[in-house]
Amino acid sequence: MKNILVFLMLSVFTGFAFAQTANLTIKINGIQNAKGTMNFAVYDNAENYDKSKDYFVGESVKVESLDFVYVFEDMPYGTYAISLFQDEDENDELNTNWIGMPKELFGFSNDAKAKMGPPDFVDASFEIKGDMELVINLVDL
Repeated sequence: MKNILVFLMLSVFTGFAFAQTANLTIKINGIQNAKGTMNFAVYDNAENYDKSKDYFVGESVKVESLDFVYVFEDMPYGTYAISLFQDEDENDELNTNWIGMPKELFGFSNDAKAKMGPPDFVDASFEIKGDMELVINLVDL
């Protein structure tokens, strides 16, 4: 009986530890036209971020104003990096010129700088330990 009680108590406390979530508010600066969608990719590890695949959360949100705020609700505590772009023509792709330079506005968490490709995960990463707000400034090349 005592073992069962200990097991139940550990299960409950472990469940609380893993159930910690927070709201992540993203404010986007630098929108030039209130059209298209803001496409977010939120990564929870460097490997997927580096390969630009298997994002943890992906969202496409209508841009209806130059003042853009979006809230990711109930994000588990942890380390993340965000890449995003404003898809003005809504073709679900980041349009680029003939040498691969983006023609649409884009950005990364921590305002990490792109250098011949996306910044490293470590430069764009941040830790969620409670409700928080990030400001991302769009880049126009």
